[in-house]
Amino acid sequence: MSINQFINKNKQFWWYVKNPLKLDENSIVEGTVKYGDMKEIRQLVHILGAPKIARIFSSQIKAKRVNYDAKTINYFQKYFKRYAK
Repeated sequence: MSINQFINKNKQFWWYVKNPLKLDENSIVEGTVKYGDMKEIRQLVHILGAPKIARIFSSQIKAKRVNYDAKTINYFQKYFKRYAK
């Protein structure tokens, strides 16, 4: 599956965007982590790779404005520590 196929299949993550195919990887990761289940997370990991998603996620949670809740941050910090080697 390509990244564009993934976006088209999961448009509900970016319901507020007119053309989700123009989203950057930061937005794709954020939407998937916030709104997806583990099936979609695994699909995105298969497409982009766990290390890349871990780097994006890490930079997002270090930013001034964070769109993840505390439980999501805690879970995915542990998840990427284990699987993004």
